Amino acid sequence: MYHVLTALLATKGLGYSSHAQVLGAFNREFLRSGLVAGVSFQQIQRLFDDRQKGDYATMLAVGEAAAAEDVETARSVVAACLKHLKNGGYLD
Repeated sequence: MYHVLTALLATKGLGYSSHAQVLGAFNREFLRSGLVAGVSFQQIQRLFDDRQKGDYATMLAVGEAAAAEDVETARSVVAACLKHLKNGGYLD
């Protein structure tokens, strides 16, 4: 998901070096403006938080149900972003 958000930002000539910057810029440039529909910043933030827990917080596990929900949410986010890229002529 991070890479598709980065690709969308690149269509506007924007690039960032941290996940937090990418999330904030995606929110500002694509969600608040309504360019990418059907995605909320809360979804993106939850995915990022769960990823952080899974990768770095050894005492905090992401449960199986939450992980399954995250996968579905990530698929939805990626699909919405790909739709925007296709509509903008960036993808065939």
